[in-house]
Amino acid sequence: MFPRANCDERYLPSHEFVDGEGKPQTHGEARSNNACLGALAALCAERLAPGRGLDALAALFDLQDTEAPRFTTDKVEKALAEVADVLGPGGKLRTCIDGEEASAALAAQQRYLLAWVKARGGRVGVPQAFVVPIEGGELHLDQAMPATSAGKILKLVEAPGAK
Repeated sequence: MFPRANCDERYLPSHEFVDGEGKPQTHGEARSNNACLGALAALCAERLAPGRGLDALAALFDLQDTEAPRFTTDKVEKALAEVADVLGPGGKLRTCIDGEEASAALAAQQRYLLAWVKARGGRVGVPQAFVVPIEGGELHLDQAMPATSAGKILKLVEAPGAK
């Protein structure tokens, strides 16, 4: 997840949320549409309903076609309730979204993309997709593979030995 908003100063201070040239990567529309809430909801969806993360991500992307702000707690809960009961109104999703673990995980993913782009001397561009191995419920960002198309994503995921 790489929302173009600084989501939590504790884990990714705004002065570190910059591209290779030091240009801030925040975007006003991402902030005003609560992109951080959408990204946190996507992270939490897979944690709370293992195996349903891609369905949750699709439901969250559909919120891009709604009126601003794109992501509100009510919109997110309604969209995700259709994916899995545990993600709808209640307390589990909100507790996860508000938790430090989800914020730290999101910041780690944002840092990963910033570092990846800086290492290539470029600027951060979205959308950018990576296939990231997950072992024991943990992301292994050090093994992430960039993918520029849906076809490449499928090829990486379906490769022999991929899990």
